[in-house]
Amino acid sequence: MSKDKSTAGNTESPLLKRRLKVSHINIVDRPVLGKALGGTVVGNTMEWYDVGVFGYLITTLGPVFLPEADKSVQILFLLGTFAATFIARPVGGVFFGWLGDKIGRQKVLAMTLIIMAASTLTVGLLPGYAVIGSWAAVLLVLTNLIQGFSTGGEYAGATTFVSEHAPDARRGFFASFLDMGSYLGFATGAALVSVLQLTLGQPAMEAWAWRLPFLVAGPLGLIAIYFRMKSRSPQPSRRPWRRRRPARRTPRQRTPPRPWAGRALSRRTGALSCWP
Repeated sequence: MSKDKSTAGNTESPLLKRRLKVSHINIVDRPVLGKALGGTVVGNTMEWYDVGVFGYLITTLGPVFLPEADKSVQILFLLGTFAATFIARPVGGVFFGWLGDKIGRQKVLAMTLIIMAASTLTVGLLPGYAVIGSWAAVLLVLTNLIQGFSTGGEYAGATTFVSEHAPDARRGFFASFLDMGSYLGFATGAALVSVLQLTLGQPAMEAWAWRLPFLVAGPLGLIAIYFRMKSRSPQPSRRPWRRRRPARRTPRQRTPPRPWAGRALSRRTGALSCWP
């Protein structure tokens, strides 16, 4: 029995020795949480709109960048270009996660949005194969790699950003809103591409209209950056927390005896003793 008690005490001692620190407590500011959540959802919508638009335009971009290749080769090339973004995403997540710890999560998320919007806008401004030849396909791959790099930093940083603002017991609930932003971005891109294809037709899409969804990323990026800059990163208090110590009791100082008080007291006691 003594051995069992000793082993139980050894297993429980690390848990009993742990103390809750001030840094473990997350103080939630509701208005700040709302701004942070809204900024991340809008930014995440913008990021995944850019990713989705390229996927929906794969069949249209083939004749623009590889007109001399076979149809199957065009689709395989563009699918490989789209898949290359997933190679750059882990690298972007690691880099921007490290950078967010150094300079703040809000600045990094604004940076990823700017990179994503600029790269998507660049895709809409790229010259086709008829202008610069094979360099058009090379530039398309490079811009998609930059998109993947910023997307990796966006999703990882936004999840951490929302978790830092959310209450301890509801972090998973508030972080799940980021998926809503992703699906909204995909749905917005699909809706815009579908409307353009139905209204303008495939010949117009291959000639010039394929640029429109990418060019829309510029104004959308400015709106998303505006909402994101309204949120701020949680800053720890610079004032060190100290345990309040009880005030020390100072001993009362005795006043020196007054000579006239003793004389008055002796007169009174003498008067009382003379009373019959």
